[in-house]
Amino acid sequence: EVLPLHLRGGAAVPFQQPGLNTVESRKGGMGIMLPLDGNNESEGDLYYDDGESIGSQENGDCLISHFQMIQGEISYNVMFNHWEGSDELMFTVITVLGFRDEIESITVNGVGSRNFYQDDKGMVTIYMLQLPASENWTIKLNTIQKP
Repeated sequence: EVLPLHLRGGAAVPFQQPGLNTVESRKGGMGIMLPLDGNNESEGDLYYDDGESIGSQENGDCLISHFQMIQGEISYNVMFNHWEGSDELMFTVITVLGFRDEIESITVNGVGSRNFYQDDKGMVTIYMLQLPASENWTIKLNTIQKP
């Protein structure tokens, strides 16, 4: 069965592979979907805690981060992190929607990578990532310059 998902351009959404329960879902890889707006930008926030404790935010036992795509660069910045479990969370896939320029190469934290796919409809998928949710990171989409 297909479930239609409508995203507003500019409003990025984090997601995680599902599990049978909270403990199992914490083991799944994470991702970010970045639908671009008219300025080719997108941003969003992530709040994450253990999913079981009461008062995690009030006690500071959580991870809060901000991610955005501006001028072909995806950046992820940790704003607050006092949750011990955050070291186990990994971003494994990033999807950009509405990217019209042709990509020549990408760099992940300054290191070249060939693990991306770009279709003719503006979707870019960057895969086989192991980017910790507990650390800052960047991905640069290097486009082919048109004469």
